[in-house]
Amino acid sequence: MNAVSTTADSGQRIPKRRAGTDFYLFWAGEAVSDLFTRVTLIALPLAAIYILDATPEQVGGLGSVATLPLLLITPFVGVLVDRVRLRPLLIGINLSRALLLGSIPLLAWLTDLHLLYFMIVAFLVGVLAAVFNIAYLAYVPTLVDRDRLTWANGILSTTSSIADTAGPAIGGLLIALLTAPGAITFDAIGMLLSALAMTAIRRREPPREPVARRGMRGVLVDIGVGLRKTLGNRVLGTLAGFSAWGNFFDQVIMANFLLLAVSTLHLKPSVIGVLLAAIGVGSLIGGICANRIGTKLGLGTNLVLGRLVAAAGPLVLVVFAGSGPVAIGVMALGFAIYGFGFTHFNIHAVTLRQLMVAPSIMGRVNASYRVVAHGSLPLGAATAGILGGWLGFRESLAVAAAALVIAALAFAFTPPSRLAAAPSSPTLR
Repeated sequence: MNAVSTTADSGQRIPKRRAGTDFYLFWAGEAVSDLFTRVTLIALPLAAIYILDATPEQVGGLGSVATLPLLLITPFVGVLVDRVRLRPLLIGINLSRALLLGSIPLLAWLTDLHLLYFMIVAFLVGVLAAVFNIAYLAYVPTLVDRDRLTWANGILSTTSSIADTAGPAIGGLLIALLTAPGAITFDAIGMLLSALAMTAIRRREPPREPVARRGMRGVLVDIGVGLRKTLGNRVLGTLAGFSAWGNFFDQVIMANFLLLAVSTLHLKPSVIGVLLAAIGVGSLIGGICANRIGTKLGLGTNLVLGRLVAAAGPLVLVVFAGSGPVAIGVMALGFAIYGFGFTHFNIHAVTLRQLMVAPSIMGRVNASYRVVAHGSLPLGAATAGILGGWLGFRESLAVAAAALVIAALAFAFTPPSRLAAAPSSPTLR
């Protein structure tokens, strides 16, 4: 307990137990933020329905506006994250989200609200969420030692899985008890509590490098740096490419499974909900086990294991899809296997980026990685419907599952798979 670590900006010696406490404070704040972000996803559209009698088209438009920032601003977010101190940014984001969300029940009580205001709030909250998700990935390495990054990312991933599973349920309960505006009030309070937890963090961040290029030209040059560092590196470029492939076919699998479950298997919505919740259960187990498994296997082996296990889950769905109790149980197992493998891969991929990339470009690399990995989602969603109508739902599910298996096997022969251990110091600066 007497060991110490040194901050990079002041030379101040901080006990390691203090650094551990700081991570737990961050974890608490991030957990609350993550949970109430999930609650907001259900509370905001329901508030529009209850307050404004919003039509299905308007609710769909509200959802599109909320997710639009992910595609529009992510590259610019990376530049911002590399230029500013991260703890004040994270605190400011949650305070801003609290203010925006809290304005809805307040204005609903004081005056008439319009759909345009809901869309403005949804868009701004989406912008803040996009910034938060990039910034916190860059902040974690400043709170824990390098040899504990897998452990830290496993904890954060576990929390995210719990939020994915519990958030909608808590949101539904709050709406039932307090109405949708009342639930949004709790969302705002949750964001305030998250900001409060992060204000108690004492560990100082390393100083930011001076900005050499200013103005829009400088921003575009910095975005280009992030893309080159990501795609030009054999390890990170491969990880991003395989993630994009996986995300594309995940969309095909999810869309065609839902169509198969409703139109062919005639499963009740409650049964479908339980099956999808199994993904969260598998992710939770994956997050808990990631560090223990990770310490026994090489980094490359862990990445390959994650992809192989994630690919095995959809195969179970293809072979055992049915409407009987046994089939439903096996399908739930398939979804849980998928969630476990997906989370195991992601935890080690995130840890690898945090270890390989210097703090000065961490935000831009994470943003570029997300643009590549998530950019296939809209195309995958569009392809899912075309493929389902052309081949049939079960056949499309089989094609997508086979594509994931082939990719997982191919990944075993790529540069990331040959990493016996993480680099001892950043290789990208």
